[in-house]
Amino acid sequence: MRYAWTMRLKPGCAGAYVQLHRDIWPEMSATLDRAGYRNYTIFLQDDLLVGYFECDDLDELKQVLAADPTAARWRVSMAELVDNRPDPRTGFLPLMTPVFHHAGAAASR
Repeated sequence: MRYAWTMRLKPGCAGAYVQLHRDIWPEMSATLDRAGYRNYTIFLQDDLLVGYFECDDLDELKQVLAADPTAARWRVSMAELVDNRPDPRTGFLPLMTPVFHHAGAAASR
């Protein structure tokens, strides 16, 4: 399954956000793998972040992240940089609604 989210950076935090992700902690990268993230990409325009990822089991992904101490440390470091407003029902970023997907001719070969 494919998922996407949006988030806003706090003013003046783009450089620090980009640097933290360029130098992602190896243990955080391992946590993302363990949680089941695939093809995780974050795009930046001005102060808008758009994240895209794929995973097989979103509930499992959320459970792994909620219980993992490295993910907790990462959330603390991100709190200084982003205006994070998780969905109060799930504690996870609100996910966007898919509107269109084109797999392309190569996907059907």
